[in-house]
Amino acid sequence: MNISEIIFSGVLTLIIFIIIFLFLKVDKLEKEYHIFTDEHTLKK
Repeated sequence: MNISEIIFSGVLTLIIFIIIFLFLKVDKLEKEYHIFTDEHTLKK
């Protein structure tokens, strides 16, 4: 294993974790947003 290979695999793992984190965050925000819009439509 070269140092460059270790760095590359580390960066790749980091990118994958960031993508998963963002995907989960967006999913959570979308659900909260839908609840928010549903409340507004019910009040009208």
